[in-house]
Amino acid sequence: MTAHLSEPQRLSDIAQAALLSPFHFHRVFRHVTSTTPARFLTALRMARARHLLVNSDLSVTEVCLAVGYSSLGTFISQFTKLTGLSPRRFRSAMSVFGHVRLSELTDPAAERHSAPGPVGAVTGGPSTGGCAVLALYPSEQPDDTPVTYGVLETNRLSHFRPLADGAYHAVALGFDNRSTLSDVLGDNGRQVEFVGTGDTPIVVHGGRTRRTFQVALRRPRPIDPPLQLTSALLALAQRRRPQLLATGS
Repeated sequence: MTAHLSEPQRLSDIAQAALLSPFHFHRVFRHVTSTTPARFLTALRMARARHLLVNSDLSVTEVCLAVGYSSLGTFISQFTKLTGLSPRRFRSAMSVFGHVRLSELTDPAAERHSAPGPVGAVTGGPSTGGCAVLALYPSEQPDDTPVTYGVLETNRLSHFRPLADGAYHAVALGFDNRSTLSDVLGDNGRQVEFVGTGDTPIVVHGGRTRRTFQVALRRPRPIDPPLQLTSALLALAQRRRPQLLATGS
């Protein structure tokens, strides 16, 4: 998929490369990656599109063709659906917030041990100065919309707002404190350094967990599906750094 990202790709062609029938390949692929081949391919293309929008002067039409779409309307629709912004709005937002460091988006309230919601930690990652984007999902499908998300320091207990009772699946992306939103959302030469998923669902009862949860970071693998956290991170940047919109700096 990655090697032929700009070309048309059919399920039968990808399955043949794996020496499996399309039906069996689809089932195995979903079991291994927790998503379908089509959604995985779309996520790869959107990640590449973000990179080009941030790091090149290509027009939206040129980006569309470079990531394998023949229809500009389809590309814009998919990009907007998965990132929450049109390609032009994303490029404009990154010109304002791209230099913001991920560590600036951590929530000081996350360290309050009197907070009423779930309590847990993302562990591992950089040996010093690490931070992580943690998202909680209502199912094991990483392309669902996260129920809650936040940026937190690694290897430290953090608190979340109360959640509705249920079981949630945690996914985390780890970076060092120098990483900016351009690095994270534009894959600006410093792609995701660490990823992690919870070994067991986070069970919430009465708005909180009965015990702390832990998500251990590890080095990413090619089979890890790209996560769509663009709108979440830009929303955090806008809330924490509202003065940037006023000054345009």
